[in-house]
Amino acid sequence: MWKRAWPSHTKPVNFKAGQQADWFLLMHDLLAVGFSLQHAVQFSQRAYPQQAAFFSKIDQQLRTGCLLADALKPYLRIELYYQLLLAEQHGSLSITLKEIGQYLQVQKQQHRQLKTLLEYPLILLVMLGTILAALLIFVFPELQSWQQQNQLPIGEQWPIGETLIITGGVFFSYGGLAAIHWRHMSTLKKVRHQCRWPLFGKIFREYYGYYLTSNLAILLQHGFSLHEICQLTNKFDDDSLLHQVGQAAFELSSQGRQLTDLILKAPFLPDELAIFINRGLTNEQLGQELTLFSKLKFKKFRQSTMHILVLVQPALFILIAAGIFLMYLSILLPIYHSLQEVY
Repeated sequence: MWKRAWPSHTKPVNFKAGQQADWFLLMHDLLAVGFSLQHAVQFSQRAYPQQAAFFSKIDQQLRTGCLLADALKPYLRIELYYQLLLAEQHGSLSITLKEIGQYLQVQKQQHRQLKTLLEYPLILLVMLGTILAALLIFVFPELQSWQQQNQLPIGEQWPIGETLIITGGVFFSYGGLAAIHWRHMSTLKKVRHQCRWPLFGKIFREYYGYYLTSNLAILLQHGFSLHEICQLTNKFDDDSLLHQVGQAAFELSSQGRQLTDLILKAPFLPDELAIFINRGLTNEQLGQELTLFSKLKFKKFRQSTMHILVLVQPALFILIAAGIFLMYLSILLPIYHSLQEVY
């Protein structure tokens, strides 16, 4: 459904993520063949009859002069809202609707593929957990009883139950503290951390590289200088990434430092951006080149997600194999030590 990270005063609408992606792409197609924005929204009421009331509300807001981005604001993530707002204000609405639709489609495909990849390993993990519980409840006590009855020395047994309890406690405690810390971090710090995550960091770097260069290209093509862009983004919501990146760039320029210093240090900004900026192009030329570059980054983002998802299932199988090995070890070691004492 439409998610509302902000503001929090409206009710969610039963509009699934897959339908959102299809609707953004539909809006792009309708605008491309000559539909007006309001006519396209009215057509959406017939194309999605279950969400007719939602689109009727959007249509009413458009009639009063409201922008599409503002009408959708309660239902969009803050980054997508500003991407849509900048495009609508500066004449790139149709292209941006297509890009947002494609991005949501990638997310939908990721979730579907990840769910498929996790089904079999999760079944194995449940079975492994069941076997482990049976070992702790039935096998290990019987093993100790057998050793005592035969007056065999009780071999050293790895305390698997205690280890799992301690490991689980540490894991959940750390996870809880990390979640609390994460909630109090600024958007910019969150993005920095995401771009440095092992395995998934590349996906975030490619996405944020696409997102920031795409919005920068739109503004440059419409005559904004880098200084004016910083002033514009300073008016955005404090939690938005565009606001915080613009603020960081403004503070850097006020210190007399080059923008390339920020680009080369920030993991969410592609290093190639410094090369584009230092070429001495006009704002319009720079905007055109960054538009093409942002499309390349989006293509790499899609490729990265596919490559990472392929690794998920093998990683889980390795984890399961390690669990099976440790269970065998926990059974055989006590027997081995007991028999070693006998012979």
